[in-house]
Amino acid sequence: MSYYSIGLIASLILIIINRDILFPGSKAAHPVPAHREYRTFLFAVQAYYITDILWGLLDQFHLVFLLHLDTSLYFVAMAVSILLWFRYAVAYLDDSAAYERSLQKVAWGVLILQLAAVILNFFVPVMFYFDAENVYHAGILRYITLAVQIVMFIVTSVHAFSVVRRTDSSRRTRQLTIGFFGIAMAVILGLQLAFPLLPLYAIGFMIGTCLVHSFVIEEEKAEAYRILDETIAREKEQTQALNSARRLAYTDALTGVRSKLAYAEAVAEKNQQIRSGTLGDFAVAVFDLDGLKQINDSLGHETGDRYIREASHLICETFEHSPVYRIGGDEFVAFLEHRDYDNRKALLRSLKQQMADPSREVPAMISVGVSEYIPVRDTEIAEIFARADHEMYLRKHLS
Repeated sequence: MSYYSIGLIASLILIIINRDILFPGSKAAHPVPAHREYRTFLFAVQAYYITDILWGLLDQFHLVFLLHLDTSLYFVAMAVSILLWFRYAVAYLDDSAAYERSLQKVAWGVLILQLAAVILNFFVPVMFYFDAENVYHAGILRYITLAVQIVMFIVTSVHAFSVVRRTDSSRRTRQLTIGFFGIAMAVILGLQLAFPLLPLYAIGFMIGTCLVHSFVIEEEKAEAYRILDETIAREKEQTQALNSARRLAYTDALTGVRSKLAYAEAVAEKNQQIRSGTLGDFAVAVFDLDGLKQINDSLGHETGDRYIREASHLICETFEHSPVYRIGGDEFVAFLEHRDYDNRKALLRSLKQQMADPSREVPAMISVGVSEYIPVRDTEIAEIFARADHEMYLRKHLS
């Protein structure tokens, strides 16, 4: 297998398993700690793979000048990848700010050392050179920089293992993976020291990023989505509880019709329609139960409650297309619109006939007054209500 094949395979694997991180889309959000740092690291690794693939191709065709340039970029990409890995590791572990700053300084030092060595190599072959037969040879600084990188990976791994001891068990596997990534890279770098012409570094990154994807990224996503599901479930329960409380608050407990609170909200809505000129044909019907006090005094409140429920049922049965509100002990209001508004006179006659029906278990006597909305003249529901209430009392005293 050609040298560049390993880099090509590693590059394709990185894109396939990390496509949602590398190319998340404009509105995607990844529930993974230090996601941005990891994404940047992956792009750096991909850049390294490209230089490694080019190295194999250029070496195969003996393009020495381009090979020299690509080798320089290869070492730079390697150093940048390591810097960004350390950046991700400390951001993910989120442990000690002082340790993080120290590690970042060392990583930047390694990158600067690598850049200086690459630049110097154009004048003095301290990193690498190609002999007269175009064969690659490693220089002393190449061994030194790789040795420094090995130490850096080991230090990061030791730090990750120390964090594992102080954290809860749910995240230990992920933190251990960060640590083992560093150990694996240190071992592979050691082999790279001994075998400079093998694509071991690319193999190390390929194995390491697969491990991180499987045991860190995917588990972080799963946990984040689990927490999100739990949050949604709690919010759903809270919404249901609020809706239940709202229904209780907006429903009269004795009769099941709408409560005084619901009436106040409906009045505010109708007043807004009056102000905006959007309220159409509309009337207010006010109902008052006759003889409730006598029933409570003579027959007891239980019978009085049955009387209220019967009267409420009779009102709702008659004005079945209108919202009915209980706004007092023996007082009800209905807002008449559409069909009930058009048929209001017939409905009032029907209510009177039903009150006279001797077959009812608890005969309910109800006084009622109705007043229509007069555009321009009426500026709020209270004015319509006052006229209906006045009519209701007139009828009560005349009956």
